[in-house]
Amino acid sequence: MCEVLRSSFEALFPSIEKAIKQADFVAIDTEFTGLVTDGQNRPSLFDTSEERYRKLRNSVTHLSVRQFGLSAFIKDKNSSGYEAHTYNFPLIPASFGPVDSCYIVQASSTEFLCRFNFDFNKCAYEGVPFLNDVQERLLCQSIDSGALFSGLERQFDESFIQSVCSTVAQWYVSSTVGQTLTLHKTHADAKLWNDFVIQTEVRKRFPEVWTMTDSFQNIAVMKVTPERRSELEEKAKVDREEEQEKLKQSLLGFTRVFRVLREYQKPLVGHNMLMDLLFLYDKFFQPLPADYNTFKRNLHDLFPRIYDTKHISFSMRKMLEAITGTFSTNLVQLYRILDSERATISTRFMPKVTHAKGFERYKSQDAPHEAGFDAFLCGYAFVRICHLLRFRDSTLDRGRASSACPFNMYLATMAPFCNRINIIRATINHIKLDGKDPPSLRPEKLIVRCRKRGRRLNIQQLAEWLSPYGTVDVRLLTPQSALVAAGNFSCAKAIMAAFKGHQHILVTKYRFWKHSQTAKIILWGGLLVSGGVCAWAVLSILKNSDS
Repeated sequence: MCEVLRSSFEALFPSIEKAIKQADFVAIDTEFTGLVTDGQNRPSLFDTSEERYRKLRNSVTHLSVRQFGLSAFIKDKNSSGYEAHTYNFPLIPASFGPVDSCYIVQASSTEFLCRFNFDFNKCAYEGVPFLNDVQERLLCQSIDSGALFSGLERQFDESFIQSVCSTVAQWYVSSTVGQTLTLHKTHADAKLWNDFVIQTEVRKRFPEVWTMTDSFQNIAVMKVTPERRSELEEKAKVDREEEQEKLKQSLLGFTRVFRVLREYQKPLVGHNMLMDLLFLYDKFFQPLPADYNTFKRNLHDLFPRIYDTKHISFSMRKMLEAITGTFSTNLVQLYRILDSERATISTRFMPKVTHAKGFERYKSQDAPHEAGFDAFLCGYAFVRICHLLRFRDSTLDRGRASSACPFNMYLATMAPFCNRINIIRATINHIKLDGKDPPSLRPEKLIVRCRKRGRRLNIQQLAEWLSPYGTVDVRLLTPQSALVAAGNFSCAKAIMAAFKGHQHILVTKYRFWKHSQTAKIILWGGLLVSGGVCAWAVLSILKNSDS
């Protein structure tokens, strides 16, 4: 693993771009500041895909990304295996001029990451910044208009700027034309130091000086004549544009990596990655659209091939159990299953995955819930799943050396899983990014009613009664009735059997036309309308007969 910090980002960016360009696929993972912003956005078995998107959008808009993991899997030229180039990015939203994001930090998410020794200081002090398209436009407009340096919109650390200018002023009084002062960037002021801002402010306050950046990234201040200053300003117009572009690129930070992913459109792999995709869209591209189908369409345009190993592993449960004798969709457990000797020898020429030179940290050290580590595990699982599915039938490609299986053949095998993203605790178990979502495979809803008139349902007590039989969600319809969504058919069946003769409640299958208030309104409305039509017809007949 290679850790990419704010201070090392520029130096490492070319190698990151090269790794993505050469990769057969890229695995990703993210760590967030929270999962849900309030109780109304919690997942429910009643959620349709549109409702779930609305809930997630409400949360993602107010949360941020703490860490991003990227593992580029490059085919080893000397073998059938892959080399993983894994990068871990601590992130923090860019803050400059009018761009200053506010976001929620959820206590439970922070506590969870603390259990895995997450380094929050690294995000705060060395986090790589990022902007989405809207923020970038706002920043560019502010730079181009000069509003950044106006008295009304200045959002810099004024005390730091003043201290720098005071140093220049003390030197300026006793200096002569041609003398130079070097302003040294120290580790202590690295977060406050910005070449563009400092040079702009110094040149603005001192008409007879000129500034430049030296080879050590310090700022040199030279005293010049007014004539020389005019000459340098004229020559510096092009340099000024370059300085502004350099500033913008430094603030874009990780967004530049996102744009490389977008440019090359390599197959993107994640594990239970719906939230990852929403964060990817909202923080590095554009604010999430209100319409669910617009989000799907735009995301598919960005990344045409996305694979979710959570959904894939669910789908191949029987096969994994047959091969290894065990099953889990937990990422770490799934990795161990697929890394086991039984999985390795189950199929000939199982591709070997190694860490590329300079990326070996995860070879000897596990780091669960570090984004880079989880991205690597996900990519590893994907490679092995591809091979297992491709050669699960011993008659397939008989006589060929499966050691040389091209990646495009793997993708052909994985076509049924492409763009199908796992969704937890909802009416459906996955969404389809490039088409219509699948129908629900959940059991029919149950309705619970009080057996005795005058009694009221206690929804908390009802949930306690039902939860031992499996995953359930309960929604109160009236004080005397509630709708129950069960996670699977065995759970629904067990509840029906257990409460068949219960003395307080009656549990039956929900029928829309029988139990829904909306259905009753429709039926009564239909009767009234049809009755009115019949009455009008009778009156018309009688009227005609009289005449």
